[in-house]
Amino acid sequence: MFVSTEFKFYNCSAHQLCLSCVNSAFRCHWCKYRNLCTQDPTTC
Repeated sequence: MFVSTEFKFYNCSAHQLCLSCVNSAFRCHWCKYRNLCTQDPTTC
């Protein structure tokens, strides 16, 4: 028996603009005071 799975890795910081960040298919958050996109909103 073989088992397979798919892993997707994504870097939210690849987004340079707020709208592309928050509208991405991944759980990205825009840090308005730091002007950057991150996957962890607690780092804002």
